[in-house]
Amino acid sequence: MMQRVLMYGLCMAMTGLMGCQHAPADRTLVRTADAYQLGFAAVWAGNLSVPASQDITAAVVLDDLLVTIETPSNMVTAVTVKDGHVRWRHVVGQGREQALAAFRRGDRLFINTENHVYQLDAHTGDLRNITDLEQTVSAGPAVYEDYGIFGGVNGLVFAHDLTSGLSKWSYLLTDQIRYRPVGFTNTVFVADRRGVLAMLNSGSGELLWRRTPADGVAGQPVVTSVAVIVPTTDHKLFALQRATSQDRWKNVYEQDLPRGPIVVETMLFQPLEDGSWLALEVGTGKELWRLSGKSFKEPWRSAEKYHSIVRTRQGLLFASANEFTLIEPATGRIIRQQATQPTQAVLPLPGGSLLVLSPTGGTMRLDPLE
Repeated sequence: MMQRVLMYGLCMAMTGLMGCQHAPADRTLVRTADAYQLGFAAVWAGNLSVPASQDITAAVVLDDLLVTIETPSNMVTAVTVKDGHVRWRHVVGQGREQALAAFRRGDRLFINTENHVYQLDAHTGDLRNITDLEQTVSAGPAVYEDYGIFGGVNGLVFAHDLTSGLSKWSYLLTDQIRYRPVGFTNTVFVADRRGVLAMLNSGSGELLWRRTPADGVAGQPVVTSVAVIVPTTDHKLFALQRATSQDRWKNVYEQDLPRGPIVVETMLFQPLEDGSWLALEVGTGKELWRLSGKSFKEPWRSAEKYHSIVRTRQGLLFASANEFTLIEPATGRIIRQQATQPTQAVLPLPGGSLLVLSPTGGTMRLDPLE
C-alpha cells in the first residue's frame, strides 16, 4: 500500500511541474447575447486547457464540484461550481490502467479504474486510500451507503466496501457487464452482454428477479421509480415493472438504437441511427413527437453528437457538438437555435443553472434569468 501511495505522490509532483504546458484557451462557449436569448446569463467562464493528446472521457457534478477525467493521462480535475476555480488537479492510477468514473460520499471522492478504487480528499485531492476490486470492471458503480456495486467483465456483480475494500456480497450473471449498474432506493439493476437482466437487493445481494430479453443490450439502461427501460440490439425499446419485471410496454423500430435513452421528468428521449429523436411518455411508451436530424442546422447523422438534453424554464434544451436547440416539450416545435463553440456536455445544476463543457476543457456556468 505504501509503495502505491508513494507512486501516486510522484505522479502529483510531476503534474505540478508540467502544469504550465497548456493548450490555447477556448473562446467563450456561448456568447452572452445568445445565452440571453435562451433565457440564461453567463456567470463565469474558465478553461482546463486540455492538450490535443487528451480526451475528456468523464464529467460529473458531485455536490459543489465539477469533476473531469482525461484519458490517457488519467488527469482528474476538480472545479468549484460556484465560481469556476480549479480546486485541484492530480493524476490518478498506476501504469496503463484507465480511470473510468468519479463518485462521492461526503468529503471523500472516489475514482475507480478497471482494478482499483482510489479514495481522495474531495477538498484537496490528497490520496487517502487505495483498494483492490474483486474483479476487473469496465464502468463505474451504483453507490449504496458505503458500498460501490460494480459489474465485472466476467459477469460478477459485487458490492465493494469503499473503505476496507472487502466484498459484502456477489452475484454471477452469464457474460460481461458493459454498462454501469443502476441503483434506485435499496435495489440495483444490472444487465450483461447476452441480455440477461437482474434486479438485486442493494444491501444483501438477494435476487429479486431475473429475465432475458430477445437480444443483447444496446445502451445504458434507465431506472425510474416504477420501470426499468432497456434498449436492445434487435431494435427494441421496452419497459419492465421495476418491482416484478412484468412488461409495461415495448416498441420496435426499423433502425438501430445507437445509445440508451435519456429521461427528463415524465418524458423519455430515444435517438435512432439516422439522427432522429423520439419523444415518448415514460409510463406508456406512447410516441409524443419525432424530431428529424434534418431539423437541426448543422448536418449530422450520428445521434452520439447530441450529448445532453436538459429541461429549462424556456423549454427542452438539446445540446449538440456546435449548437443549442430549444424545443417546446409538448409539441417538439423548435423555438430557437443558437450556434456554440464545440461542446461536449451540458450538466444541469440545482435551481436551473447549467454547466457547459468543451472537448478541450472550456467551462462556463449559465444561470437562468430572473
